[in-house]
Amino acid sequence: MSARNCVTYVEDALDSILRQSFKDWELIVIDDGSSDGTSKVIAARGRADKRVRAIYQESRGLVASLNRGLSMSRGRYVARMDADDISTLDRIEKQVLFMERNPQVAAAGGAVKVINATGDVVGRERFPIASADIERILLEGGCPLCHPTVMMRADIVHTLNGYRSVVRHAEDFDLWLRMADRFELSNLSAEILFYRRHTGQVSVRRCGDQALSNLAARAATVARRSGRPDPLDCIDEITPATLKALGLSEPVQRAAVNRASVVCISSMIEAREYTSAGERIGAMLEDFGSCSADRTIRSDLLLLSARFHLTQGKLIKAFANWLRALRTRPIVLLRPLKHVMSLLGLSVRFDVAVEQLEVGLVRPIIRRLVQW
Repeated sequence: MSARNCVTYVEDALDSILRQSFKDWELIVIDDGSSDGTSKVIAARGRADKRVRAIYQESRGLVASLNRGLSMSRGRYVARMDADDISTLDRIEKQVLFMERNPQVAAAGGAVKVINATGDVVGRERFPIASADIERILLEGGCPLCHPTVMMRADIVHTLNGYRSVVRHAEDFDLWLRMADRFELSNLSAEILFYRRHTGQVSVRRCGDQALSNLAARAATVARRSGRPDPLDCIDEITPATLKALGLSEPVQRAAVNRASVVCISSMIEAREYTSAGERIGAMLEDFGSCSADRTIRSDLLLLSARFHLTQGKLIKAFANWLRALRTRPIVLLRPLKHVMSLLGLSVRFDVAVEQLEVGLVRPIIRRLVQW
């Protein structure tokens, strides 16, 4: 666990490990230069239980902290945990049992209950279990492993030299891709973590940088699997220029950042962080007014704007944004069906079918209705 200025949440995070049903563990907590009282909480837990190893350092960043923790770990398995989340009390027991029964799996995460800043449960997330499905989603740019739920085989993560600092804010995504080159990945179907969403998260504050690192990690995977050297081994920093050198054009980069921003806004609305969500929606709509944007991203943003205004009781604005989304991409009418089809494993074929339907039939009809 890496912790920095999270005194509001760290006590609950630590206690959720101290109370685990599985008892044979060590908890390595790297305090990365906290200045808000986090250090005192960690020190108190260390005095109360010798299994807690508290390490204090000047701020070096998340990747350096995680790699330092990995270098100190002595167990067969390494479990990740964030200082603002809460593990279920049987989490480690379930994951150790799973890893013992599945020696071919290098890392396994699990399902989560999503909580907001005040601890209210605001949603649930499940992730694919089959390694082939996880790898496919990784290569498409999704992250089907929730980082703070993951348990890894220590020998494998050490062989891969842990996390890479060059992929800032996507170090976990890059690690899963490198693992998937040679090993299987999986998830437990059980909910093993209360995953907290709030405006202080890196995935919220740095979603743009995270999206560009995601692109770089996938480009590196393509190179490795083609027998070429990993291009990130000789890059100190991921910039738009370095991505362009990897064959990722500016429109591709812009679309990735926009898509990540839309996902971030959706998360903020779900976590009831309405002020942050509203500000981001306004900024993106303003940007879209001065540049081209993918129709799918634009329609998704308009739907989120409609959802946001609905939470604020602004029904007319909500309806107006829904109509704009409909005009931008009429197929959004079939969005509820997409969820049903994804549960049946038919989402890819469904997307192709509805795109053809939209171009040939739905879009002309909707255009005429809107004009009328």
